[in-house]
Amino acid sequence: MMVDRRMFLSGMVAAGLAPGMANASGTHVWSFDVARNGSNIGRHDVAVNINGSKLVARTSIIFEIGFGPIVLYRYNHEIEENWLGNEIQTISAYTNRDGRETSLRLARDNNQFVGKLNDKQVQLPLHRPTAYWNMSLPGSQNLIETQDGQVFRLQWTSQDDMISYKGKRIPAKRWQSDGDLELTLLTTEKFGWSGMRFDFKDASFTYTARELGSFIKR
Repeated sequence: MMVDRRMFLSGMVAAGLAPGMANASGTHVWSFDVARNGSNIGRHDVAVNINGSKLVARTSIIFEIGFGPIVLYRYNHEIEENWLGNEIQTISAYTNRDGRETSLRLARDNNQFVGKLNDKQVQLPLHRPTAYWNMSLPGSQNLIETQDGQVFRLQWTSQDDMISYKGKRIPAKRWQSDGDLELTLLTTEKFGWSGMRFDFKDASFTYTARELGSFIKR
């Protein structure tokens, strides 16, 4: 399962409006270039469509790591979330780690999630997924990791920062998580999620915004 990024983004924009007011009906798009140790490896794109009380969020991550034209490792991760008001209803995720595929499908059942990780039946607490468009994520102490259905426990600290976006310097907040998930999130009052940094296997990953959406909290 691979998603054509141009079709993904153009389809989401066609389905609604350009990014605007956070809770207005329409589509809000985030698009980031992702670098590993300073070299571009791919993109992380998110489109959130709001129609009244219904919200559908789709995430697409595609990385290719190698040397020059030689690709040594491919990574693809897709997430779809369905929300009704402030209550998440379903999570569907697909991951391809260089040929190793996993799928996660969860549906709300009262105060828990039930579903499948590949062919295994699972029950999970009703936590938010690791999808960074949601401004309830910074500060959350428990999250569902969407590759393997793990429950991450973490702590957060925050401080003031600045970002550069389309030639402007914008006040931001830098969130640092520790625990099962260690990363740095950058957020702004207007755009919500505005950047990210993390380390993985002795490599540093940095997100640079192409397009930012709106501050949305669920």
